[in-house]
Amino acid sequence: MKTIAISTNKGGVGKTALSHTMCLGLALTGKTVLLVDNDPQGTLSGTYCDIDQTLPGMAQIYKGENEIFDCLIQQEAIQIDDEPTLIVVSANKELQGIFDPLTKDMFKLDRLTEALKEPAIQQAFDYCIIDNNPMFYGPNEASIRAADQIIIPCIPTKSDIQGLHRTFDNIRLMGPEQFRKISHIIPSKVVKTKLMRDNLEIMYRLYGKLVTMNKVMESSILPKMVEQKKILYISEGAHDFSQSMLALIAEVFSEIKIEQIIENLESVKKKQKISNLLDWMKRKKLKPLSIIKDFTERTSKEVVL
Repeated sequence: MKTIAISTNKGGVGKTALSHTMCLGLALTGKTVLLVDNDPQGTLSGTYCDIDQTLPGMAQIYKGENEIFDCLIQQEAIQIDDEPTLIVVSANKELQGIFDPLTKDMFKLDRLTEALKEPAIQQAFDYCIIDNNPMFYGPNEASIRAADQIIIPCIPTKSDIQGLHRTFDNIRLMGPEQFRKISHIIPSKVVKTKLMRDNLEIMYRLYGKLVTMNKVMESSILPKMVEQKKILYISEGAHDFSQSMLALIAEVFSEIKIEQIIENLESVKKKQKISNLLDWMKRKKLKPLSIIKDFTERTSKEVVL
């Protein structure tokens, strides 16, 4: 299983949107994806289903009250060949306690790494995507230590570039092993202004090939950079999420084909008899996934033997 942390010190730059698109796109290719909502706000959990506060989630993993197997939730919509391909570990209100001086000692950050390194989890999933909150310490730091790869979303504005610098500095302070995990910077919300173009050029000069475009735009915005292949130019499509985001997935994960995502998306929508997959998903309730739990426990015993 490859673990990818979506991380930055700046809020509102598209961490949750990027996490959601990557999870959904990978799942629609038949990859089994573990989505970890590491943000106490629970925005991403709420995108897929109503958060049930009575079920164990990330807070219980950090506190050592539950194993990760107890927290696996199936998203019923995303099934390829009748097999679930997207499983959620939900955020919950108790996770906010990790920032409270009175309760933070109850949360042990290294438990996320331990949970994701479980042999059964490693075998059951192809990818793990971790969505984070903007605060660097706490769950965000834990996800960086647990990850194999770090992707940093950013809006090309002056304040966001400053936030990007802080993110790089904070990860650098964690040591070269963690810093080397940074693989992509994903600019979004690109508009046709000289200031935006200048900021993008600054980002490219500073971070080079790490910068990958994911926003629909015309080549007239940055024609020279497009011609020199300094950025990824992506055209628009008319699907549940844009062709640009699909192309981003194909850029980050070379084995993923856009056509396969679109084909499986249409198949799932037809099977569920719905026109819009995301609206249908939002109406679903969380449902514990005992099938995956049984599988992982059985596999774990086999690995030990």
